Amino acid sequence: MHELSLNCFHSDAELLSDKLLLVGACSVSVEDADAGCDYEIPIFGEPGIVLENLSWKRNKLSVLISEHLDPLQVLNYALDSLEDSLVITNLVFKKVLDIDWVSLVQSNFSICEITDRLRIVPVNYSLDKGNDLDTKIYVRIDPGMAFGTGSHSTTSLCLSWMDLHLVSNSSVLDYGCGSGILSIAAMKLGAKKAVAVDIDPLAIDTTVNNANINNVLVDVKLPSHLTDERYNLVVANILKEPLQILAAELSRRVEVGGSLLLSGILTSQIKSIELAYSNYIKLSVWKIKDDWVCLHGIRI
Repeated sequence: MHELSLNCFHSDAELLSDKLLLVGACSVSVEDADAGCDYEIPIFGEPGIVLENLSWKRNKLSVLISEHLDPLQVLNYALDSLEDSLVITNLVFKKVLDIDWVSLVQSNFSICEITDRLRIVPVNYSLDKGNDLDTKIYVRIDPGMAFGTGSHSTTSLCLSWMDLHLVSNSSVLDYGCGSGILSIAAMKLGAKKAVAVDIDPLAIDTTVNNANINNVLVDVKLPSHLTDERYNLVVANILKEPLQILAAELSRRVEVGGSLLLSGILTSQIKSIELAYSNYIKLSVWKIKDDWVCLHGIRI
């Protein structure tokens, strides 16, 4: 396992943390970089007091990254999608003892209430009559090494849209499936067919496993194995750069009258994504959560 630590200003800590998690970091913790110094400015929270920016003037980020990934490359991927004005200092890399982080993440994975009826739960969560099985939809997820437990704002946004707008018997393409959470949820919400694709073999295996856990049929494959089929819904919860590169590819896979749903986008990136898709599908903001955006458009 790799650990990198760095310092950044308060305005950048949350966005950089989110981006690092999106591009492959196992975990990111944030603490006061000035703790114990004479110029430390502590933050105190009390019941009834809402702190708009829960970060210090200078933050120390500690980032854990799988030994199978290049930590510098992960950091660069995260920084490339953020503003050039972001400044990091005190960058340090080191190796740490290998721990079963998958089991640790799973042990900390709790219920995610997406909407009034849609719930994402750990694979070992016990479902019984007390869970309102007649009125609630439960998706069991074993995240493995793939992104997607429902807790991140981008995943939650996509799931919320599907619960509200997915039409029964729709066909769905989940492009960049991660854990398979979106395609599996689509099937549970009444889709007749879901295809999940990813370039990461770990994501492919994780999605197959999660589909089996949920007793739904999802066609899981590499992007190169896709046919020319079009879908009623194409959803991609990835990053700004691949979304821009894939504009023509994703748009052409949407059935006329069908929907394109995109997330993994910051509010500062809305215009560039809308521009990238302007020749294919007119996109607009469906909803914003924690500075993350879900864009939606209909192919005409």
